[in-house]
Amino acid sequence: MVATPQPPQGAPPGAPAGGIPAAPPLVPAKKKGLSTGAKIALVLCACAVFLIIVLGVIFFVGAIGAPTKVANNYVKALNSGDLSTAWNYISSSTQKVNTRSGFDSKMRKLKNDISKWNTSNFKVQTGGRTTIVMDLTHANGTKVTWDMYLVKENGEWKIARVIPRT
Repeated sequence: MVATPQPPQGAPPGAPAGGIPAAPPLVPAKKKGLSTGAKIALVLCACAVFLIIVLGVIFFVGAIGAPTKVANNYVKALNSGDLSTAWNYISSSTQKVNTRSGFDSKMRKLKNDISKWNTSNFKVQTGGRTTIVMDLTHANGTKVTWDMYLVKENGEWKIARVIPRT
């Protein structure tokens, strides 16, 4: 008969004879979530989207803001009596049709006569053209609306026509 080996003394019950076997190799635990490379790619994509949105907003505000600023500055110059500045906001083709002295005599009456003005509508057209609707309130309380037509000359917005509504 063959003797059955006995577990060493002090070994837990059911332990194999010859001692405790070596522990199996540890398997690294699986990481949860995205890998580092995926996280970096995600952050870069988010930054790119944010940058595109910011640039789009800046472009949109610039496209609307520039002609509106010209129209507001034109009315402000008229109201303050700065007819030289107002004249410089007018397109060269309109300046050729009107004389400076005619412009001055016609616009001089608006000095300190506009108590409030507001851009109420804005329409971008093709070919570097824009229409702005300007609501004005005169010092005596009379309200009037101007349709202002602007054109782009040498990269700058200029006023081509101002037509008061009747």
